[in-house]
Amino acid sequence: METDSEYVKIVHITSKHMGRKGGIHQVIQDLSDAQNCRDDSEAWIYETLKHRLIAPNGDMTAANVKSMLALQPDLVVFHAVYIPSFIGIASILKREGIPYAVEPHGSLNRRALAKSPWKKRIAHILWVDRWIKKAKGVVYLCEEERDISRMPGLDYAIVPNTIPSDFRIYSNQHPVNKPIQLLSLGRIDHFNKGFDRLLAILQAMPEEIKSKIEVLIYGKGLQKEFDRLEAQIAEIHAPKIRFFGPVYGEEKCSVFRNADLFVMLSRYEGLPLTPYEAAASGLPVVVTEGTNRRTWVEANNNGWVLYDGQEELWPQQLAAAIEAYQKAPVRYRKNALRAANDLPTWEEIAKISHDAYRDWIQMSE
Repeated sequence: METDSEYVKIVHITSKHMGRKGGIHQVIQDLSDAQNCRDDSEAWIYETLKHRLIAPNGDMTAANVKSMLALQPDLVVFHAVYIPSFIGIASILKREGIPYAVEPHGSLNRRALAKSPWKKRIAHILWVDRWIKKAKGVVYLCEEERDISRMPGLDYAIVPNTIPSDFRIYSNQHPVNKPIQLLSLGRIDHFNKGFDRLLAILQAMPEEIKSKIEVLIYGKGLQKEFDRLEAQIAEIHAPKIRFFGPVYGEEKCSVFRNADLFVMLSRYEGLPLTPYEAAASGLPVVVTEGTNRRTWVEANNNGWVLYDGQEELWPQQLAAAIEAYQKAPVRYRKNALRAANDLPTWEEIAKISHDAYRDWIQMSE
């Protein structure tokens, strides 16, 4: 454990908390656990939807905002943006003299405004901009997220993610599958996660490549998204596509370890965990700029980036990536594992967060 005289008590606020099921929930849990392993930090989680308080030891109790305030936190961190209940809590914090920060997890991304644009613009006018401007700062997950933020001029800190704590780097590699397996794993959302892009690319790929691949899709989402995906798969002339539900724990690890390439074509993200899980499994990745993993992939040569503005080239570029992997799978897998090993640990991230939070707390004293 690290020892520091500058003790910080933090409350992470989220609308709902599902432990380690789901990206933001996983990040909040892993970060708070790492913060609670330090001698200079104490982290609680407050869930507004079910009004629950989660203690450092994991105990859950029914609680309201008054119960959360009784903890006398030094700083409150709101996770996500478009949650109306947050504005009322922020007003109470202001009245009590408790500073807060906002961690948008990609929600302030200018690309994200393309989904439900009018609702979001109205929300920004009515309360979001005012609420964020009153925060001590914004927590971004990477520089790429900040660069495309709708509000880039505010004080900020970079507190990254890393491989989930329940996921281990796995160096034992299987032979290349025949057909080559392309894996997509995550929430089923056509616009955000780019499933419309994936299906369009698969439809337009050269026939000789289509015959060499199989696409595996794992995820959860709204029923209308499932129905839409299945209907589109049935309509297009594409490679064999198999659709599964969500997977967790060891089953998810096994899915990653047995695939060949991980594909993520999101229009916008904060800092997604699945490319890290893929790298930890020895999978090279194919990602869009919207995943905010362009710099990471380019630096490690652990995959390929599909660039905005070149959409008409994406089918050929994905085909070229598949052929390159087929010719040199060992090299790309080694690069993927190196990229995973070079990521920070949750302990290091907890130190980064402590220093950022402490700076904002001192500004309030």
